[in-house]
Amino acid sequence: MSEGGDYTPATWSGADTFDDARRAYQDRQSRSYEEARAERKTVRDVLPALLETDSPAPLLIVLDQTGSMGDWTAVIAGKLPYLDHECRTEYLGPRYAVSYLAFDDVKVQADYPLQARPFAQGEEAKGQLEQLVHTNNGGGNNGESSELMAFYVLRCVRTPNAERPVIIFITDEMPHAFSAREAREFLPDGGEANGLTTERIFRELMERFEVFVVLKPYENCTPGGWERLVGKDRVVPLSEPGRVVDVLFGLLAKVTDRIAYFREEIEGRQTPAQVASTYEALRTVHGSVPSANDGRSTMHRPPRGSRGGDLM
Repeated sequence: MSEGGDYTPATWSGADTFDDARRAYQDRQSRSYEEARAERKTVRDVLPALLETDSPAPLLIVLDQTGSMGDWTAVIAGKLPYLDHECRTEYLGPRYAVSYLAFDDVKVQADYPLQARPFAQGEEAKGQLEQLVHTNNGGGNNGESSELMAFYVLRCVRTPNAERPVIIFITDEMPHAFSAREAREFLPDGGEANGLTTERIFRELMERFEVFVVLKPYENCTPGGWERLVGKDRVVPLSEPGRVVDVLFGLLAKVTDRIAYFREEIEGRQTPAQVASTYEALRTVHGSVPSANDGRSTMHRPPRGSRGGDLM
């Protein structure tokens, strides 16, 4: 579906075009912090002690909610029915589930620095994404609290029917050095945190999950720092928020061995410039395409050639 055309892929989209849906989310986003404060929500209200799904193909999208990220989350929200359709019918299968998590910087934002929404799909997932509280803060201190979010996932997320769920961080900063004190203060299960480091946390995360980082350029944050944490083939530098959903598809195509489908689909709906920008961002990730019989485990996916219907 071209970004310039009408967009009616689902009865629950609530908008006719990507731009309409994005603007509707931005309106909700602008009111979310004051509404949360008025409702006297606490950190515990937005960060459950346990996040669990029986889905065989879970997806976790971890969003940097600081002000420097601009409308990146709104772009994802605007294309959510399309993202849901492709996950369900092409990449992850009908039993997929997505959880939206968000982080700020606990060093400067103590209201809602860490958030996690329950796993869902379709219209329910849209409702969960709309529950995120946007603080639009950030400290300008060369880091955000993604390391605490990673620690939360290790401690509090349960996916018993999935071998290697996909987790994608979308940010423009490096994580801070891990603090056991901050873990105990902000996390529901942060007790046994002494001696941990950010490096060890991400190493353990990669043992359990397919980890990727979509990195927006920002001041002193370069891909090198994240590459040292998760590997060069896991970091996607991306300057255009409009391409973030295309990049998400590209990452899912990598872990489900559907790169050929991904390329056919994106080249059929986007302009050559948009395609080139997406491919450049994914260059290190798609540099080596695994063969079908190389023994590498892949997530559940529909049969090859299945389109799962149109986008109406």
